Amino acid sequence: MTGSTAKDLRELLKLKAKQLDIEIEDMKVMPDYVHLFVKVNPAAAPHWIVQQLKAYTSHQLREKYSELKSRIPTLWTRSYYCERSYLRGHNQEVHRGEEGNTDIPKEITL
Repeated sequence: MTGSTAKDLRELLKLKAKQLDIEIEDMKVMPDYVHLFVKVNPAAAPHWIVQQLKAYTSHQLREKYSELKSRIPTLWTRSYYCERSYLRGHNQEVHRGEEGNTDIPKEITL
């Protein structure tokens, strides 16, 4: 996502995260994926968090940008990548590409 769609996506993710009591520590919205570092209650199921964020943002963006309805059948795929992180600084370096890591999956949604 790019432009105003990406800007709206960032705001929607922040809003929904606040409603769910999720702290977004870092966010990267790229044309073909979204990468989030979140801080959540350990009892929260990752699949539930992803489902909530994807469902909310998909509904809101497809309502505002009707072209998203005609181009693709769904806004998000069902897939996501989730990893528990205890090394926040190291993972943020990888997230930002500061280590030269090219093995970051294309679609990371959480």
